[in-house]
Amino acid sequence: MYKLIMVMITISSIASATECNDLYSSRGQNLQTTIDAYNCFDNNNEGNISNHEKSVNLNKMAYLKFFEGSFYENDALNSLYKSFSLAQDAIKLYGPLFNKEAVIDLPTVQVEEVALSYYLYGTSLSKYVDLKGKWEAIKRMSEIKNTMKMILSLKKTSTFHFGAYRTLAIFNLKVPKIAGGSLSRSGMFFEKLMKESKTQINVISYPVGHIFYAEYLRRIGKNQESCQQLDLIKSLTNDEIETYFQDLKFETIKDRNVAEETFKQYFC
Repeated sequence: MYKLIMVMITISSIASATECNDLYSSRGQNLQTTIDAYNCFDNNNEGNISNHEKSVNLNKMAYLKFFEGSFYENDALNSLYKSFSLAQDAIKLYGPLFNKEAVIDLPTVQVEEVALSYYLYGTSLSKYVDLKGKWEAIKRMSEIKNTMKMILSLKKTSTFHFGAYRTLAIFNLKVPKIAGGSLSRSGMFFEKLMKESKTQINVISYPVGHIFYAEYLRRIGKNQESCQQLDLIKSLTNDEIETYFQDLKFETIKDRNVAEETFKQYFC
């Protein structure tokens, strides 16, 4: 009887995990689906589960809060704050923040999850300070850079579509030189991003990078090349998005709209 009960609990848990992932995959349908997905992972994070399982759930929750704040712009500051706080919680399951030695000898799958936590921490914090303004940005700049440097030091550069390269490229593009930004460093990271993450259709695996690369090219006077980058994204068909960017389908559709508007703004 005990074994039967345990089997039933396990089946229930698997079904629940599947339901959570299905909701996660549908996050762009409407805000309520995103909230339901978050609550599903939150409920699954209770009970006697491993640190790895907890970190997976926390990372999903962190991304869903990021998505809620950036895609839907729903209570954006609080959503983004919650996002990087959850990512920090995931990291702390294995030790203090920014402590490479605490995680470097973990099994590969766990190191990969910690690297993802650092990406979510840094990218949510970056979006948060962008909304808060320059004084918050000045205060948090080193923290943002350090999240991405941790990913590189863990040798997990492919994390979230080479997110460390993308984030450091954008950081150096957006931050004034006096505050630590650098167009040359931005270009260096963009080159790495474009080289490492191209898909079969010559678009990088997280297409939003092309929009920021277009801004970089425009800043250095390469207007024609800038327009070409935007054209890559605005020309994506729904079938191409479904085929090549399934995990970022909703984000890429929104990025396509942004690319169309930017293409007009740049008088391409």
